[in-house]
Amino acid sequence: MTVSIEIATGGSVVAVAVIDGLRVAPSEESRLEVPLSLPRGDYEVRVHVLARASREREFCFRLSGDDSQRIS
Repeated sequence: MTVSIEIATGGSVVAVAVIDGLRVAPSEESRLEVPLSLPRGDYEVRVHVLARASREREFCFRLSGDDSQRIS
């Protein structure tokens, strides 16, 4: 499985992380911690998951705040 994470603010991507080869069984949950700097103010987090068998999911979170937050 490949997971990509983008942090965007003001229409521009300011941070990217790509994790390739992640293995999680369908019946399992997994916690993934990725150290990315978050911008101040409003920002958007886009998470794109590409699994085998062409299964694809995309999640988008719009967040606001001047401190670091955890998305779970």
